[in-house]
Amino acid sequence: TLAQPPAADEPAAPGAAPVDETVRSLRAYQKLMCDSLLAAMDERFASNETVFHLCKATDFRLMTLEQTTAAAALLDEWGNDSVDWLCTHALARLDADIVKNQLLQVKHFVRDNRSQFIVDCDEHDDEDDKKTLTRTVKRLPLVGGTSI
Repeated sequence: TLAQPPAADEPAAPGAAPVDETVRSLRAYQKLMCDSLLAAMDERFASNETVFHLCKATDFRLMTLEQTTAAAALLDEWGNDSVDWLCTHALARLDADIVKNQLLQVKHFVRDNRSQFIVDCDEHDDEDDKKTLTRTVKRLPLVGGTSI
């Protein structure tokens, strides 16, 4: 629950321009909401390390999906250290060897069928200017109907 905002009659900072009472009240409520969100952030994202290892093990956009011997060797080991960490610290009920084996099957499936997952994505040189299309590139999408 949110506490009451500071009193609207609090003095302005030295040298600051006078502030309308409505603006002061809105800022006080905004500060309370931001403080509450930031205080709960650690509870909502209990372990950034868990998220890091989940991404490292399952983000196919980062993996080497080429059909070469060197890339295949990298792909076979990709994310195994993260699976070990996850099965030790975050998902203790899972057997790391079984998870690695299942992940290996998925990685090979994605590599062998990646053409069905790749979509055209628009790229812009200026992130603020979405109207001017710079180029279209092929990528594996993170989310959506065609994502892995």
